[in-house]
Amino acid sequence: MAGSTQAPLLLAAIVCEQILEERDGVLSATRIVDRFVLQRSDAPGVVAGLQVRYLAMLRRGGASIQSGDHEASILLRYPSGRREVITTDPWNVSWPDGDGEDEGVNLTVRLTLALPEEGLYWLDLLFDGSPVASTPLRVILDAPV
Repeated sequence: MAGSTQAPLLLAAIVCEQILEERDGVLSATRIVDRFVLQRSDAPGVVAGLQVRYLAMLRRGGASIQSGDHEASILLRYPSGRREVITTDPWNVSWPDGDGEDEGVNLTVRLTLALPEEGLYWLDLLFDGSPVASTPLRVILDAPV
């Protein structure tokens, strides 16, 4: 893995329902959200679950990021302060060759989250082990049906 001396420029880090990639490579994110109302369960030990897409768009900007392989992962911060890396394995990100400030990568992943607590969660994007983005996700647990 190549090291970087600076973090990449962040264009977007969002949670949404779906990400479409058109034939020309253009991405469309639909139903961008930062707040969910989930049903609370009466069953003991059952937690609210959520399936979302996460999109991060990173560019070189003025950073001296080396071309080649890097690692990215997502850390989930719970309202209680607990922290957990939720990407099973880090993504191997192949940073493109070139020195243009607009050179970069788009990262997309489907996340299935177990959310046992009501409150504000944070999805932290780590690039080569350093945080480059924090995306809020508010969870409100509604009464059981």
